[in-house]
Amino acid sequence: MVLATGLGKTFVAIKTVSDPRLNAKRVLWLTHTEELIEQSSKAILVDLIGSEVIETIDNNEGLLSLLRRKKTMYDTETELSIKESIGVIKRDLFEIDRPFVVASIQTIYNRLDLIDSDHFDVIVIDEAHMAAANTWTKSIEHFDVKLRLGLTATPDRLDGLSLSDLFDTIVFERDIKFGIDNNFLCELDAYRIKTNVNIGNVKRQAGDFNQKELEALVDTDERNNLIVKEYIQRASGRQFIAFCVNINHAQRLADAFNEAGVSTSFVVGEKEVCPDRKERIDDFMNGDYVGLTNVNILTAGFDYPEVSCIIMARPTQSKTLFMQAIGRGTRLKKGKFKDCLILDIVDNSGKHSLINTWTLDKGSRFEDKIFMSKEKVLAAIEERESQRKMKEIESTKRINLLKLPDVVFYDTYNTREAATEEQLKLAKSFGFDVENNHFTKGQIIELIAKLPASPVELDFMTKHGYDVSMGATKGQYSKVKKKVDEEEALKKRNVHVPFAGLN
Repeated sequence: MVLATGLGKTFVAIKTVSDPRLNAKRVLWLTHTEELIEQSSKAILVDLIGSEVIETIDNNEGLLSLLRRKKTMYDTETELSIKESIGVIKRDLFEIDRPFVVASIQTIYNRLDLIDSDHFDVIVIDEAHMAAANTWTKSIEHFDVKLRLGLTATPDRLDGLSLSDLFDTIVFERDIKFGIDNNFLCELDAYRIKTNVNIGNVKRQAGDFNQKELEALVDTDERNNLIVKEYIQRASGRQFIAFCVNINHAQRLADAFNEAGVSTSFVVGEKEVCPDRKERIDDFMNGDYVGLTNVNILTAGFDYPEVSCIIMARPTQSKTLFMQAIGRGTRLKKGKFKDCLILDIVDNSGKHSLINTWTLDKGSRFEDKIFMSKEKVLAAIEERESQRKMKEIESTKRINLLKLPDVVFYDTYNTREAATEEQLKLAKSFGFDVENNHFTKGQIIELIAKLPASPVELDFMTKHGYDVSMGATKGQYSKVKKKVDEEEALKKRNVHVPFAGLN
């Protein structure tokens, strides 16, 4: 099930697996952070028991704290119901005989030998786009279940490939545009803020930028101060979340905000650096901080609707990661600010293709753009009409250029086989992590085909009359090259090709 953040993936999933026709005695719910364990468990318990569980869990300093405390004669009826309804697999907790079991993927991976393959009837994979890692695939494949249900806001893995090796089909899908148009999600408005930083030579790693190389370029006083300046100018007073490259970047950007008088804290996964992560997040939600900078903590599962500004301070090539970050600000709000502003920090990417608000909206009609306010859309439509004749002249210049071919990927028995050593070696040369992630033959083909075409490949397509003004991929180059080679071969044999340069 693919549902944009804020459209109720967890609620719909609980109703699905609780359907009596499925007759599921035990459900395993897989996730990856402590915050998501708490959040998913609360949603499950509210459905099973009622909303009173929220106050009970909060009074016990969280679900994990409640479950770690042994039963006593002083337990309330609600506390007993919670302990009988849900189990958790996380560090010292290993309760696998409850109707619902919420598990940390890291813990269950190390304890698979303690659980029979048929112990659960249903397995739910929360944030399914993360399921490419070997820890996920091995854990998921261990269980023989009636139903395997993936939940995500983006139907691709973090490296951009499909999840066809784990799931048969997308059974239900609603995107962020649907949510905004139907008033389930708030209106978005993005500002593209260009910097003088050049990240064109940063290498790829695991489908995205090499984080160490990236930090050295983007974590500078000049760039951090620009972000603070733009926030104060465009979004002052809005509670914001900033997404950073690594720990040092999160700390230094938070320092820059505090020096400018904007109360900000940072949250990261390393307990030595951030031992009070939960307290900082709670303080932010209570209004003690205007902003939080973070690294891979608030990209999924963080649910605080009053976030009305997202700062993308980390460049990324992953649409999944980008949309997860944006999703932290899309929920409907009750406070002063009803919409969400996105400060999109865009560096000079050189040969790299970036994912940002501009590239995602590129090519869409104004009416279909996600990252423009309704006011801006109306103004843009008026401007479009006034410039219509100029656009017609421009389009006439390109009328004789050939349209790039579409690249279609087919899912067959052969493409689902494990990738060959030669394929893995090729993928590794492009910076993808083949040691820690599972790939099929089809996924490697798709992976390489989606990479941007090189300058030499672009020149070749231009030379043969193709329109590459909007960019092109290696897959499109491959199809063009094959077509050109076939036509050249026929010419050498003096075979006439009718309509040879037309699509």
